[in-house]
Amino acid sequence: MYVPHWPTYYIQENFTKHRYFNGDSVYLKVYQDFQSLQKECVIMKDEHYTFRNNGINSIQLDIFNPYPYVIDIKHKEFPVVFQIGFFRDGKREERWNLQLPDSVSQLTPGDTITVDCQFNLGELSATSYRIVICTETGVLYDTFSSRFRDATIMK
Repeated sequence: MYVPHWPTYYIQENFTKHRYFNGDSVYLKVYQDFQSLQKECVIMKDEHYTFRNNGINSIQLDIFNPYPYVIDIKHKEFPVVFQIGFFRDGKREERWNLQLPDSVSQLTPGDTITVDCQFNLGELSATSYRIVICTETGVLYDTFSSRFRDATIMK
């Protein structure tokens, strides 16, 4: 069963609405094909990365499927969202969604693909960070899907 935190228009139209005794409501749906990425599935090949502030940046990643089932990256209700997180002094400063190529739609068990991803780096201090690739699939907390690497932000 999946209970979304943020009911989109699609969820409001396709999920069952249940009301609590106190007037609150929740949208529910039972799935047979729910997917969640809780394992490391991204490899960053370089030990250090350099990015430019306030612009489009690219990063090359190896993405692999460690599961015995197909990962549907463009699942209608649970798309896999890859993000790059920037950490300093043990705290997340910011994160941005990565844009994968349109041709990447699923990974079969054992697949490893190399992709060039883009992201729009907003405003961060020009200094050093630790970066990690995160994934979101039906959960609203950070799942670290890669190992941490060093990065420098340039003005």
